[in-house]
Amino acid sequence: PRLEGKIDDATGGNMKALFIVSAAVGLIGPLGCGAKGDDTSTNVETSTPEGPTWYSDIQPIIGVHCQGCHSETAEFTFPLTDYETISSLAPVLLDKMEGSSEPPYLMPPFAHVSSDECEDLGLWRDDLRLSEDQLTLFGEWIDAGTPEGDPSTEVEFIIPDVDKLEGEGIVRYSTSGATIEAGAYEDQYICFSVDPELDEDGWFDGIEVHPGNKNIVHHVVVFTDPEGESEALGGESGSYPCFGGAKVSNSSIAYVWAPGSQPLSLVEDSGTYLKAGGRLVVQMHYHPNGSEETDQTELSIRWPTQTPSRWAGMFVYGAVAESHADSNHWVDPPFMVPEGAAEHTEVWEEVLVVPDGFDVRLWGIFPHMHLAGTGINIRIERGDDEELCLNNIPAWDFEWQRSYLLEGTYEELPRVYDGDKLIITCTYNNSPSNPTLMDYVDEDSLADIVVGEESFDEMCTAILGVVLKL
Repeated sequence: PRLEGKIDDATGGNMKALFIVSAAVGLIGPLGCGAKGDDTSTNVETSTPEGPTWYSDIQPIIGVHCQGCHSETAEFTFPLTDYETISSLAPVLLDKMEGSSEPPYLMPPFAHVSSDECEDLGLWRDDLRLSEDQLTLFGEWIDAGTPEGDPSTEVEFIIPDVDKLEGEGIVRYSTSGATIEAGAYEDQYICFSVDPELDEDGWFDGIEVHPGNKNIVHHVVVFTDPEGESEALGGESGSYPCFGGAKVSNSSIAYVWAPGSQPLSLVEDSGTYLKAGGRLVVQMHYHPNGSEETDQTELSIRWPTQTPSRWAGMFVYGAVAESHADSNHWVDPPFMVPEGAAEHTEVWEEVLVVPDGFDVRLWGIFPHMHLAGTGINIRIERGDDEELCLNNIPAWDFEWQRSYLLEGTYEELPRVYDGDKLIITCTYNNSPSNPTLMDYVDEDSLADIVVGEESFDEMCTAILGVVLKL
């Protein structure tokens, strides 16, 4: 309550901006606001003996970590560019930077957390997480009364740019488009069938999403549709409702976009295969704002002229369908999250199979749960004393899902070996204390949760992007 006046002043009473402040201060960067984690400008430490000020300390932090998305020209969110706004919202911003108790839990929205139990892979793309020193500095600035300081002490910084997909063989495709009616506020999931018009088998090695209306486009998932089944599902409109997945057989996730995401560019000389007649499915997550809005998102796909020597794709591990409820991969089957359980854990274990002679590497991890999810940890155990922590999200946020992409040469990417044990640990809160769940149901509607694709079912899933030599 003590912040309401400051927020109203900073947003002009604009409820949409207020929602975004409470919900999105600082995925993004898919999410990383478009920067690469090795940008040395993210480590500016310039505190003066008199204490931190806007010009010498805080402006560089906000510029590097936030303004790639929160700029004057960014259509999908509000700007965080001037002293007055940052000073007014400073406690709210710090709450989201440190990790809040209400969604969105963390901004910038790179939810993977390194810890003593999870040694960081160190190869992340789009990682705009603030250091502990930067968080401390921001807190000290608040405690000092958010001083503006002397403009002559202003520190230069670089606002990270969002990369563009480059190279030969790029083709741009369009979805059929959608209109979100005025008065709509509930999130909507709509799939669009996109025909790449493949007369013969093809390979693609890059994807860039071009959102048509960033006021309502929350995130985008691109699936392969090997059999072209989405054409019939889309019918004349070219679209169909699709919470949970593409609703076509043998599909796999090719890419997940959210505001600020970098385009997908696979490791050199690798590609994803799509046979002749296959299609792509573009799943749009729309977050309506109450006004009538139209969207026609487009997609750029890069088709290399030469057949790559390495195959890249994504494999789904864990539970995604009702048939997985009794799987012997569960440590304690069957899967079920009891009504009212505030801290429930399910663990999936699976031994990975890598044929002799294959060198398999990881290029990305996409964790997935639904509304009751509160945390997910994905790791590999190798032998008796070796462990590889792939992804650790202690505060799962359904509204800010993303792919965690790795970068580096083929040899630098982490390798997967035959016999490795993949362990997916998922935690859930199926009680009134789960704010995300309560946004969709009331307390009287709570029930035991099972595995499935529907809105109020659950999943415990690790989708691994792998690349291997053919």
